[in-house]
Amino acid sequence: LAYAFGISGSKKYVDEFRNQVIDFVIHNPPRFGIHWKSAMDVAIRMTNILIAYDLFACLEVKFDHSFAKLLAATAIDHARHIVANRERRLLSHSNHFLAELAGLTFCGFYLRSTDFGRNWMTRGLDALSKEAFNQFHPDGSNIEGSVHYHRLASEIIMTTFAFARSAGIELPQGLARQL
Repeated sequence: LAYAFGISGSKKYVDEFRNQVIDFVIHNPPRFGIHWKSAMDVAIRMTNILIAYDLFACLEVKFDHSFAKLLAATAIDHARHIVANRERRLLSHSNHFLAELAGLTFCGFYLRSTDFGRNWMTRGLDALSKEAFNQFHPDGSNIEGSVHYHRLASEIIMTTFAFARSAGIELPQGLARQL
């Protein structure tokens, strides 16, 4: 929708984004129903919403205060759900855990004016920087043995770190030298 708005300039795309977010929030209360079953899905959903919101902001769209307040509350609900329901298993690494860390980081980016937002952002980036090295074998292949998971893991890691860098957020020690 942000892309369509950028090309056309039609406010209908801004309204549609706003309406879709509001509709989801109203009809899918936190931690209830199928949309809250997987912490990975929760993380990916919120990351996509926040990236779209940021794209609209780059296009100089100004959302009303009530929508911004709703979006912040939704990001808090999503981050809390991710923290409480992470799929990390001892001695097991997966793209689910990686996506959850990225989602927590994105919620933290968006809420970084608050103490808990900065905490989520820092915790997410630190854990993601460590987990990034657990996702791949020394030869560069993905631990899950799938080209599709290799792409997914790479996309999650690079999108999160690229966003952090573009926002002027310092990456964890050691990681910046690796990239």
